[in-house]
Amino acid sequence: MSATRPRSSSPSQAELRDLLRKPPSPTTTRRERARRQLRLKRFFVLGFAAALLAVAGAGVWLLRGDDNRLPPGVAIAGLDLGGRTLDEARSLLVSHAAQRVEQPVRLVWAGGGLETSGRALRASAEIEEALDAALGSRDGLGRLLARLGLAGEVGIPLRFSVGEQRLRRVVRRVAAEVERPARPARLEVVGSEIVVRPARAGTAIDRRALAARI
Repeated sequence: MSATRPRSSSPSQAELRDLLRKPPSPTTTRRERARRQLRLKRFFVLGFAAALLAVAGAGVWLLRGDDNRLPPGVAIAGLDLGGRTLDEARSLLVSHAAQRVEQPVRLVWAGGGLETSGRALRASAEIEEALDAALGSRDGLGRLLARLGLAGEVGIPLRFSVGEQRLRRVVRRVAAEVERPARPARLEVVGSEIVVRPARAGTAIDRRALAARI
């Protein structure tokens, strides 16, 4: 008695080749094309949205303001302090000011001169005022342009205050060397002769202007 093998329901290799060789129907082709176009549209929409979010995030980062950090492109007393924290900038300015007060201050005029120093004048750097000016030197748009390299450097001076008594003392010393009182012309009798003494112009300094320059 012979046994019969049940026929497999899976297609044979020949049937598979026929299926692969058989061109898809127009309806199937249109559906596949529509699906691909839909996937491409979704991909571009998602990519565009991601790009917008990235640009918006970058803009927010570039426009950000930090109360504890100086704006970019800011220099105080010639020191590039842009982007540094207030503590970092303050430390650098303290060192810079300590060097400045040790430098000689020379006052020169015709026929003489005088030398002093910031330490002798008890000079004190106004660091906090300079930092406040630097913090307010750029608005949001200015910060953005500076970060992109499209804005010039902002220079903030570092001013010094001096001891009033020391300053007056220096001004008096300069005045004693420079100032001469005016003398009018006059006649003098010398023996049997009358001698004319010519007038002499006086010399004076503007003490307030000199103090301000020092």
